[in-house]
Amino acid sequence: MNEAGLGPVVAHGDILQPSGEHSMNRLLSRRPDLDAVLVASDLMALGASGSPPSASPSRRWASG
Repeated sequence: MNEAGLGPVVAHGDILQPSGEHSMNRLLSRRPDLDAVLVASDLMALGASGSPPSASPSRRWASG
């Protein structure tokens, strides 16, 4: 999978909402066609789900 460019993409942050938003922006800049994201906390999930506004709303959701 790595050879096909489908390996994991990782963004580190703290457990707060702004970190989730910032990390999601970094992830989507590297791989805009992400299918799933695993986050460390509910607050990070809230931040990740609201970022970025240009992402397709039909593909964005979060579960804590």
